[in-house]
Amino acid sequence: MPVPTDQILDHPAGELPGPAPAPRRLSRTGLALTAVAAFLLVLAPLLHWYALPNLRKTPIDTNTTTVFTGSGTVFDTKAVAVSPVQDLTLTRRVVGNVALSGPTRAVMDISTQIDTAATRGLHDPRKSVQWTVERWVTDRSTNLPLHSHGESPVFSGEAYLKFPFGLAKRPYAYWDSTLGGTVTLDFQGTATVNGRTGYRYGAVLGATKVGTQQVPGKLLGLADRSQVVADRYYANGGFSVTVDPVTGTVMDARTQPLVTLRTSADGPDLLALLRADLTMTAESRDGQVRTAQAAGRKLGLVGTTAPVAATTAGLVCLLAAGGLLRRRASR
Repeated sequence: MPVPTDQILDHPAGELPGPAPAPRRLSRTGLALTAVAAFLLVLAPLLHWYALPNLRKTPIDTNTTTVFTGSGTVFDTKAVAVSPVQDLTLTRRVVGNVALSGPTRAVMDISTQIDTAATRGLHDPRKSVQWTVERWVTDRSTNLPLHSHGESPVFSGEAYLKFPFGLAKRPYAYWDSTLGGTVTLDFQGTATVNGRTGYRYGAVLGATKVGTQQVPGKLLGLADRSQVVADRYYANGGFSVTVDPVTGTVMDARTQPLVTLRTSADGPDLLALLRADLTMTAESRDGQVRTAQAAGRKLGLVGTTAPVAATTAGLVCLLAAGGLLRRRASR
Protein backbone atom coordinates (compact mmCIF):
# COMPACT_ATOMS: atom_id res chain seq x y z
CA MET A 1 0.00 0.00 0.00
CA PRO A 2 1.56 3.39 -1.01
CA VAL A 3 2.79 5.58 1.82
CA PRO A 4 1.29 9.07 1.80
CA THR A 5 3.69 11.72 0.54
CA ASP A 6 3.27 13.91 3.64
CA GLN A 7 4.51 11.08 5.86
CA ILE A 8 7.63 10.57 3.67
CA LEU A 9 8.42 14.24 3.79
CA ASP A 10 8.22 14.29 7.59
CA HIS A 11 11.01 11.68 7.95
CA PRO A 12 14.65 12.14 7.06
CA ALA A 13 16.22 10.56 3.91
CA GLY A 14 13.11 8.71 2.97
CA GLU A 15 12.88 6.63 6.16
CA LEU A 16 9.47 5.11 6.54
CA PRO A 17 7.65 5.09 9.89
CA GLY A 18 7.46 1.72 11.70
CA PRO A 19 4.32 0.25 13.22
CA ALA A 20 2.84 1.94 16.35
CA PRO A 21 4.21 0.47 19.64
CA ALA A 22 1.93 -2.19 21.23
CA PRO A 23 0.26 -1.20 24.54
CA ARG A 24 1.90 -2.62 27.70
CA ARG A 25 0.18 -5.73 29.00
CA LEU A 26 -0.22 -5.98 32.75
CA SER A 27 0.94 -9.22 34.38
CA ARG A 28 -1.94 -11.64 34.71
CA THR A 29 -0.31 -13.13 37.79
CA GLY A 30 0.01 -9.66 39.31
CA LEU A 31 -3.65 -8.93 38.70
CA ALA A 32 -4.67 -12.28 40.20
CA LEU A 33 -2.54 -11.66 43.31
CA THR A 34 -4.07 -8.20 43.67
CA ALA A 35 -7.55 -9.69 43.60
CA VAL A 36 -6.61 -12.33 46.18
CA ALA A 37 -5.02 -9.66 48.40
CA ALA A 38 -8.16 -7.52 48.25
CA PHE A 39 -10.33 -10.52 49.19
CA LEU A 40 -8.14 -11.48 52.16
CA LEU A 41 -7.84 -7.92 53.47
CA VAL A 42 -11.62 -7.56 53.38
CA LEU A 43 -12.18 -11.01 54.91
CA ALA A 44 -10.00 -10.35 57.98
CA PRO A 45 -12.14 -7.57 59.55
CA LEU A 46 -15.35 -9.39 58.57
CA LEU A 47 -14.25 -12.44 60.55
CA HIS A 48 -13.39 -10.40 63.64
CA TRP A 49 -16.23 -7.87 63.64
CA TYR A 50 -19.08 -9.89 62.08
CA ALA A 51 -18.44 -13.64 62.30
CA LEU A 52 -17.03 -13.60 65.86
CA PRO A 53 -20.03 -11.82 67.49
CA ASN A 54 -22.34 -14.32 65.80
CA LEU A 55 -20.25 -17.18 67.15
CA ARG A 56 -20.09 -15.80 70.71
CA LYS A 57 -23.59 -17.00 71.55
CA THR A 58 -24.89 -19.49 74.09
CA PRO A 59 -25.57 -22.79 72.29
CA ILE A 60 -29.21 -23.83 72.27
CA ASP A 61 -28.70 -27.58 71.76
CA THR A 62 -27.21 -28.02 75.25
CA ASN A 63 -27.64 -31.38 76.97
CA THR A 64 -25.34 -31.64 79.98
CA THR A 65 -25.30 -33.22 83.43
CA THR A 66 -23.06 -32.02 86.24
CA VAL A 67 -22.71 -33.89 89.50
CA PHE A 68 -21.56 -32.69 92.94
CA THR A 69 -20.69 -35.04 95.77
CA GLY A 70 -19.86 -34.58 99.42
CA SER A 71 -21.21 -35.19 102.89
CA GLY A 72 -23.82 -33.65 105.12
CA THR A 73 -27.15 -34.04 106.86
CA VAL A 74 -30.69 -33.69 105.54
CA PHE A 75 -34.11 -33.66 107.11
CA ASP A 76 -35.74 -37.04 106.54
CA THR A 77 -39.45 -36.37 106.02
CA LYS A 78 -40.34 -40.05 106.44
CA ALA A 79 -38.52 -40.48 109.73
CA VAL A 80 -39.38 -36.88 110.68
CA ALA A 81 -35.84 -36.39 111.92
CA VAL A 82 -32.47 -35.09 110.84
CA SER A 83 -30.38 -37.83 109.27
CA PRO A 84 -26.87 -38.62 110.52
CA VAL A 85 -23.94 -37.36 108.44
CA GLN A 86 -23.89 -39.28 105.16
CA ASP A 87 -22.80 -39.09 101.53
CA LEU A 88 -24.86 -36.69 99.43
CA THR A 89 -25.11 -36.22 95.67
CA LEU A 90 -26.40 -33.16 93.83
CA THR A 91 -27.24 -33.74 90.16
CA ARG A 92 -28.11 -30.94 87.74
CA ARG A 93 -29.38 -31.66 84.25
CA VAL A 94 -29.61 -28.88 81.67
CA VAL A 95 -31.42 -29.41 78.36
CA GLY A 96 -31.72 -26.69 75.74
CA ASN A 97 -35.27 -26.15 74.52
CA VAL A 98 -34.48 -25.78 70.82
CA ALA A 99 -38.12 -25.26 69.82
CA LEU A 100 -38.50 -22.18 72.04
CA SER A 101 -34.99 -20.82 71.51
CA GLY A 102 -34.06 -18.49 68.68
CA PRO A 103 -31.24 -16.45 67.11
CA THR A 104 -31.02 -14.15 70.14
CA ARG A 105 -32.72 -16.25 72.85
CA ALA A 106 -31.65 -19.38 74.72
CA VAL A 107 -34.23 -21.39 76.68
CA MET A 108 -32.85 -23.94 79.16
CA ASP A 109 -34.88 -26.46 81.16
CA ILE A 110 -33.12 -27.38 84.42
CA SER A 111 -33.66 -30.25 86.84
CA THR A 112 -31.77 -30.29 90.17
CA GLN A 113 -31.98 -33.06 92.74
CA ILE A 114 -30.25 -33.99 96.00
CA ASP A 115 -29.95 -37.67 96.86
CA THR A 116 -28.71 -39.86 99.66
CA ALA A 117 -27.59 -43.45 99.32
CA ALA A 118 -31.21 -44.52 99.88
CA THR A 119 -32.63 -42.47 96.98
CA ARG A 120 -29.68 -42.37 94.57
CA GLY A 121 -30.56 -45.62 92.82
CA LEU A 122 -34.28 -45.00 92.45
CA HIS A 123 -33.89 -43.16 89.11
CA ASP A 124 -36.94 -41.06 89.94
CA PRO A 125 -36.23 -37.43 90.90
CA ARG A 126 -39.60 -37.18 92.64
CA LYS A 127 -38.31 -39.61 95.26
CA SER A 128 -35.14 -37.60 95.91
CA VAL A 129 -34.53 -35.73 99.14
CA GLN A 130 -34.98 -32.50 97.20
CA TRP A 131 -36.02 -31.92 93.59
CA THR A 132 -36.59 -28.62 91.74
CA VAL A 133 -37.26 -27.72 88.12
CA GLU A 134 -36.53 -24.35 86.50
CA ARG A 135 -36.59 -22.64 83.12
CA TRP A 136 -33.81 -20.15 82.39
CA VAL A 137 -34.30 -17.78 79.44
CA THR A 138 -31.34 -15.58 78.50
CA ASP A 139 -29.97 -13.36 75.79
CA ARG A 140 -27.51 -15.57 73.90
CA SER A 141 -24.94 -12.77 73.54
CA THR A 142 -25.10 -10.91 76.87
CA ASN A 143 -26.20 -13.81 79.13
CA LEU A 144 -28.73 -11.48 80.78
CA PRO A 145 -32.15 -12.99 81.63
CA LEU A 146 -35.11 -12.51 79.31
CA HIS A 147 -38.40 -12.63 81.17
CA SER A 148 -40.34 -14.61 78.59
CA HIS A 149 -41.22 -18.06 77.26
CA GLY A 150 -42.20 -19.55 80.61
CA GLU A 151 -39.20 -18.37 82.62
CA SER A 152 -39.49 -19.81 86.14
CA PRO A 153 -38.67 -18.45 88.61
CA VAL A 154 -38.10 -14.83 87.60
CA PHE A 155 -34.32 -14.80 87.28
CA SER A 156 -31.95 -11.88 87.70
CA GLY A 157 -28.21 -11.33 87.62
CA GLU A 158 -25.45 -11.85 85.07
CA ALA A 159 -24.64 -15.52 85.56
CA TYR A 160 -26.11 -18.84 86.59
CA LEU A 161 -25.45 -21.95 84.51
CA LYS A 162 -22.70 -20.05 82.75
CA PHE A 163 -21.02 -16.65 82.81
CA PRO A 164 -20.83 -14.09 79.98
CA PHE A 165 -18.26 -14.44 77.21
CA GLY A 166 -15.01 -12.55 77.76
CA LEU A 167 -14.91 -12.35 81.57
CA ALA A 168 -13.45 -9.40 83.45
CA LYS A 169 -11.66 -9.47 86.80
CA ARG A 170 -14.57 -7.88 88.64
CA PRO A 171 -17.53 -8.97 90.80
CA TYR A 172 -20.49 -10.67 89.09
CA ALA A 173 -24.12 -10.95 90.19
CA TYR A 174 -24.80 -14.71 90.37
CA TRP A 175 -28.27 -16.24 90.66
CA ASP A 176 -28.68 -18.50 93.69
CA SER A 177 -31.76 -20.72 93.39
CA THR A 178 -31.96 -21.50 97.10
CA LEU A 179 -31.77 -17.82 97.99
CA GLY A 180 -34.19 -16.85 95.24
CA GLY A 181 -31.98 -13.89 94.39
CA THR A 182 -28.50 -12.87 93.39
CA VAL A 183 -25.22 -13.20 95.27
CA THR A 184 -22.25 -10.96 94.49
CA LEU A 185 -19.30 -13.19 93.62
CA ASP A 186 -15.97 -11.41 94.04
CA PHE A 187 -12.97 -12.09 91.81
CA GLN A 188 -10.50 -14.16 93.84
CA GLY A 189 -7.67 -14.73 91.37
CA THR A 190 -6.91 -17.45 88.86
CA ALA A 191 -6.98 -21.23 89.19
CA THR A 192 -6.09 -24.12 86.88
CA VAL A 193 -8.54 -26.91 86.12
CA ASN A 194 -7.14 -29.83 84.10
CA GLY A 195 -4.47 -27.59 82.66
CA ARG A 196 -6.84 -24.77 81.61
CA THR A 197 -6.58 -21.47 83.48
CA GLY A 198 -9.79 -19.95 84.75
CA TYR A 199 -10.98 -17.02 86.84
CA ARG A 200 -12.09 -17.86 90.36
CA TYR A 201 -15.07 -16.12 91.95
CA GLY A 202 -16.55 -16.69 95.39
CA ALA A 203 -18.65 -15.44 98.27
CA VAL A 204 -19.77 -16.27 101.80
CA LEU A 205 -23.49 -15.74 102.40
CA GLY A 206 -24.83 -14.97 105.85
CA ALA A 207 -28.16 -16.36 107.08
CA THR A 208 -31.02 -14.88 105.04
CA LYS A 209 -34.72 -15.56 105.38
CA VAL A 210 -36.02 -17.30 102.26
CA GLY A 211 -39.54 -18.33 103.32
CA THR A 212 -41.67 -20.02 105.96
CA GLN A 213 -42.57 -23.63 106.68
CA GLN A 214 -45.12 -25.34 108.91
CA VAL A 215 -43.65 -28.15 111.01
CA PRO A 216 -44.65 -30.10 114.13
CA GLY A 217 -43.80 -28.11 117.26
CA LYS A 218 -41.92 -31.04 118.82
CA LEU A 219 -39.28 -30.82 116.05
CA LEU A 220 -38.37 -27.37 117.30
CA GLY A 221 -38.51 -28.30 120.96
CA LEU A 222 -42.01 -26.83 121.33
CA ALA A 223 -43.92 -29.92 122.48
CA ASP A 224 -46.85 -27.82 123.73
CA ARG A 225 -47.65 -26.68 120.17
CA SER A 226 -48.84 -29.20 117.59
CA GLN A 227 -47.85 -27.07 114.56
CA VAL A 228 -45.48 -24.14 114.23
CA VAL A 229 -44.96 -21.79 111.29
CA ALA A 230 -41.21 -21.34 111.32
CA ASP A 231 -38.97 -19.10 109.24
CA ARG A 232 -36.66 -20.84 106.80
CA TYR A 233 -33.13 -19.38 106.64
CA TYR A 234 -30.41 -20.03 104.10
CA ALA A 235 -26.66 -19.46 104.45
CA ASN A 236 -23.63 -20.59 102.51
CA GLY A 237 -20.30 -21.06 104.24
CA GLY A 238 -18.36 -20.83 101.00
CA PHE A 239 -19.54 -20.77 97.41
CA SER A 240 -16.88 -20.66 94.69
CA VAL A 241 -16.66 -21.26 90.95
CA THR A 242 -13.76 -21.41 88.50
CA VAL A 243 -14.83 -20.09 85.11
CA ASP A 244 -13.20 -20.18 81.68
CA PRO A 245 -12.62 -16.46 80.91
CA VAL A 246 -13.10 -16.86 77.14
CA THR A 247 -16.36 -18.83 76.97
CA GLY A 248 -17.88 -18.28 80.43
CA THR A 249 -18.07 -22.05 81.05
CA VAL A 250 -18.07 -23.07 84.73
CA MET A 251 -15.19 -25.59 84.96
CA ASP A 252 -15.30 -26.28 88.70
CA ALA A 253 -17.45 -25.34 91.69
CA ARG A 254 -17.97 -25.88 95.40
CA THR A 255 -20.91 -25.02 97.64
CA GLN A 256 -21.58 -25.30 101.39
CA PRO A 257 -25.33 -24.72 101.84
CA LEU A 258 -27.05 -24.54 105.21
CA VAL A 259 -30.86 -24.38 105.42
CA THR A 260 -32.35 -24.06 108.90
CA LEU A 261 -35.59 -23.23 110.70
CA ARG A 262 -36.02 -20.46 113.27
CA THR A 263 -38.95 -19.02 115.12
CA SER A 264 -37.57 -15.46 115.03
CA ALA A 265 -35.04 -13.45 113.04
CA ASP A 266 -32.63 -13.10 115.95
CA GLY A 267 -33.31 -16.55 117.38
CA PRO A 268 -31.09 -19.63 117.11
CA ASP A 269 -31.25 -22.28 114.41
CA LEU A 270 -33.65 -24.89 115.79
CA LEU A 271 -33.57 -27.45 112.98
CA ALA A 272 -31.18 -28.01 110.06
CA LEU A 273 -33.07 -29.07 106.95
CA LEU A 274 -29.86 -29.28 104.92
CA ARG A 275 -26.20 -28.97 105.85
CA ALA A 276 -23.69 -30.01 103.19
CA ASP A 277 -20.26 -29.49 101.63
CA LEU A 278 -20.40 -30.41 97.92
CA THR A 279 -17.80 -30.24 95.15
CA MET A 280 -17.99 -31.00 91.43
CA THR A 281 -16.87 -34.51 90.55
CA ALA A 282 -13.75 -35.16 88.47
CA GLU A 283 -15.87 -36.54 85.63
CA SER A 284 -18.02 -33.39 85.54
CA ARG A 285 -14.92 -31.18 85.62
CA ASP A 286 -13.47 -33.10 82.68
CA GLY A 287 -16.63 -32.59 80.68
CA GLN A 288 -16.84 -28.88 81.47
CA VAL A 289 -13.19 -28.30 80.54
CA ARG A 290 -13.65 -30.15 77.23
CA THR A 291 -16.65 -27.94 76.47
CA ALA A 292 -14.63 -24.81 77.24
CA GLN A 293 -11.69 -25.98 75.13
CA ALA A 294 -13.83 -26.80 72.09
CA ALA A 295 -15.69 -23.49 72.21
CA GLY A 296 -12.47 -21.58 72.94
CA ARG A 297 -10.74 -23.06 69.88
CA LYS A 298 -13.58 -21.93 67.61
CA LEU A 299 -13.58 -18.42 69.05
CA GLY A 300 -9.81 -18.18 68.84
CA LEU A 301 -9.79 -19.38 65.24
CA VAL A 302 -12.46 -16.96 64.04
CA GLY A 303 -11.53 -14.02 66.25
CA THR A 304 -7.73 -14.07 66.13
CA THR A 305 -5.99 -16.81 64.14
CA ALA A 306 -7.95 -16.53 60.89
CA PRO A 307 -8.01 -12.68 60.77
CA VAL A 308 -4.27 -12.45 61.47
CA ALA A 309 -3.51 -15.13 58.87
CA ALA A 310 -5.78 -13.47 56.30
CA THR A 311 -4.21 -10.06 56.90
CA THR A 312 -0.68 -11.43 56.67
CA ALA A 313 -1.40 -13.41 53.51
CA GLY A 314 -3.20 -10.45 51.97
CA LEU A 315 -0.24 -8.13 52.54
CA VAL A 316 2.18 -10.72 51.12
CA CYS A 317 0.01 -11.11 48.02
CA LEU A 318 -0.23 -7.34 47.65
CA LEU A 319 3.54 -6.89 47.86
CA ALA A 320 4.15 -9.71 45.37
CA ALA A 321 1.59 -8.28 42.96
CA GLY A 322 3.19 -4.83 43.21
CA GLY A 323 6.59 -6.30 42.41
CA LEU A 324 5.31 -8.17 39.36
CA LEU A 325 3.45 -5.15 38.02
CA ARG A 326 6.43 -2.85 38.46
CA ARG A 327 8.70 -5.36 36.73
CA ARG A 328 6.29 -5.66 33.81
CA ALA A 329 6.00 -1.90 33.53
CA SER A 330 9.79 -1.47 33.46
CA ARG A 331 10.03 -3.82 30.47
